[in-house]
Amino acid sequence: ITFTRKARDEMNHRLQQQDVHGVNINTFNAYAEQLIQNNTDGSIPPLASYPDKIQLLHKSLDELGPAGDLNNLLRDTVRLITQNKLNNTSLDNLETATSQQDFLKRLSLAYQGALDENKRRLHADQLTDATTILSERPDEYEHVLIDEYQDVNDAQIQIIDRIDHDNLFCVGDPRQSIYGWRG
Repeated sequence: ITFTRKARDEMNHRLQQQDVHGVNINTFNAYAEQLIQNNTDGSIPPLASYPDKIQLLHKSLDELGPAGDLNNLLRDTVRLITQNKLNNTSLDNLETATSQQDFLKRLSLAYQGALDENKRRLHADQLTDATTILSERPDEYEHVLIDEYQDVNDAQIQIIDRIDHDNLFCVGDPRQSIYGWRG
């Protein structure tokens, strides 16, 4: 399991050059989506595309009133929703200290409502849905390799913990961490 499609494609290419077959290589989100599709009745909504996100943000803003730069607003809204989902917390319980934070909270709640109403989900939903599935039915592998382990988040660690494996091998370099600012 790795982070980017580029890394996945590179690994697949190298294995093909060595004539190695039968290895399942995925990104965390592709693995999660595959798990969801294989273990549900197809009732899971599709991921929101970027145009979906913009349309639903506009709809949410129409409910709340004018705001600033839409690109930053979309980024901040999705980031807030994602952090709450990955930390398994509710936006309803989010404490706000400023009017800007309060607006972002209200926008995030309206945006999540619009996602639900339009049957769309975010990438964070893939990880949390996969964790739920793996809690009920662990996926079994003889060997699991996690690439770029220094960049995993809590939801991804929960996925790793729920995969039934005989051998776990993690590769990571803290000097290459893209999330070093997280602490």
